[in-house]
Amino acid sequence: PYVIKHEGIYHLFAEDKLDQPFRNIRKYHSYDGINWIDDGDVLDIEVGGEPSGWESKDVSSPVVWIESDMWHMLYEGRGNGGGKIGHATSNDGINWTRDLTNPIFGPGMSGSWDELQIVPDDLIIINGTYYLFYHGYSNLTYPFFKGGIAKSENLNEWSRLIDEPFADVNTLMANKVDENYLFYFTGDTRENSPTAHIRGICSFEVDEF
Repeated sequence: PYVIKHEGIYHLFAEDKLDQPFRNIRKYHSYDGINWIDDGDVLDIEVGGEPSGWESKDVSSPVVWIESDMWHMLYEGRGNGGGKIGHATSNDGINWTRDLTNPIFGPGMSGSWDELQIVPDDLIIINGTYYLFYHGYSNLTYPFFKGGIAKSENLNEWSRLIDEPFADVNTLMANKVDENYLFYFTGDTRENSPTAHIRGICSFEVDEF
């Protein structure tokens, strides 16, 4: 799930795992964070695109924010060629239009740590630059994900901030607290996981990114 608060209302976006055999993205809203109203599926799979069918089997893992009254969503699409990241915009959070340049960010080159699949986790904006936290894997890291960072000036052209994974985590969420950044991640309790010793949610804070 991914939650934002806008004009006093909580908006929750999540993978709809009940909609089989596909996973669509579903939206809910709440006035108190406790009682939620189902707004239905807001982003479904799509057959087209380049490469053709890149999001034909699954759309999931939404990351949502509002900028200049425009809603933005980064999401994972899976179909032909593994997981890639797409971008969509909306005026109301319900009706979404895909970016014509989708997918905007894809797996790494052959032999890289994230060559098979990448999934968006969270995004922060610093001085007009977008920083995307994502997790990915390759034959070298499978079945465990690792975390990466990418940046962009325009949401269409992305570059990896570092070529190697920055952490052995498969989901990293960011939140700004005063002037610092607070990050959350969960441990992977599967045997032989690098974070198998972590039983729950952990956090760490940085004063400069």
